[in-house]
Amino acid sequence: NFTPLMTAVCCAVSLATSVPESTKKVDDFPDYVPGATTGLLFDDLRTFHNSMVKLGSNLDAEITKIYKGLFNEGDLVKDAKNGLTKLKEFAESIKNDKHFTTEGFVTAAEDAAAASTNFDSLMASVIQIYHKCVALNSEVDRLFPDNTDNSAKKEEMKDYFVKHVYNNREVNDRTLVSIGREFMKVENVIDAVNAAAKYYQIKSQASGAPSNVDPSSGESSAGTGTTPSEERDPQPVAPETASPKEPAPSAQPSTPEGNLHGSQGSTKPTGSSFTF
Repeated sequence: NFTPLMTAVCCAVSLATSVPESTKKVDDFPDYVPGATTGLLFDDLRTFHNSMVKLGSNLDAEITKIYKGLFNEGDLVKDAKNGLTKLKEFAESIKNDKHFTTEGFVTAAEDAAAASTNFDSLMASVIQIYHKCVALNSEVDRLFPDNTDNSAKKEEMKDYFVKHVYNNREVNDRTLVSIGREFMKVENVIDAVNAAAKYYQIKSQASGAPSNVDPSSGESSAGTGTTPSEERDPQPVAPETASPKEPAPSAQPSTPEGNLHGSQGSTKPTGSSFTF
C-alpha cells in the first residue's frame, strides 16, 4: 500500500512509501458500463467532487447497497469508500492547481445541495474519469514511446489536452502528461472503479437495458471485454505493465525546456529523457 501526498498535479509527487513497479488496471468493461463521453476530463472531476460533497455521510449507505449480501461485503465497502475519498483528494489537488479553475466546485454541503448531482452522477463520473485517464495515458505513450520529447509532439499533446482534458493549452510540461499517471496511483482507485462497474451491473439487471450511451450525444459508446467485477464479486485485476519508478524529490526541480520531467542528466541533442 502507498499514500500519494499530492499538493498539486504539476508538482513532484512525494510518497509516504515507495510506488509499486506496476499498477493495477481494469482493461475492459462489459456493455452495461457506459463508454467514454465526449466531455472534458476536468468536467468529470468537478462533477465527481461535487457529488462527493453533496453525498457526505450518505456515501457509506449507497456503497453498502452495491455489495449487500456478499461474503466480503465489509472489505469491499471499505476499499471502495477509501478509493472514492482518495479520488476526491486527487480532484481537489487539480482544482487547487494554478493551471485550472475553481469555478463550479462546491465548497460545502450547503452549496452542494443545490447542485444537480447524486449517487448516479458520482458513479458515472468515476467511470468517465477512468476511461479518460486511460486514454490520456495511451496518448502520452503514443507520443513519447521512448520517454523523449520534441516540440512537434508536445504541440500535438497540447492539442489533445485541450480537446479531452481541459481547455487551456498553456499548462506546464508535467501537468500536460501526468494527470492520468497520478490517477492510477490513487490508493484503492480500482476498488472505486469496480464499485461503479458493479453499480451499473445491478442497474442493468434491474432495468434490462444497457447503459452504454453517451449522455452528451445520445449515441452508443459501448464498452468491451470482461467486467472488473464479475457476476457476484469483484475479481483481482491483472497488473499493468511495469513502468519505471518516478523519483520522489523533496522539492520541485526547475523544468528545463524540452524535458517534460526535468533534467535527467542526458546530453542527447535530439531530446531529453523523462520518466513518469
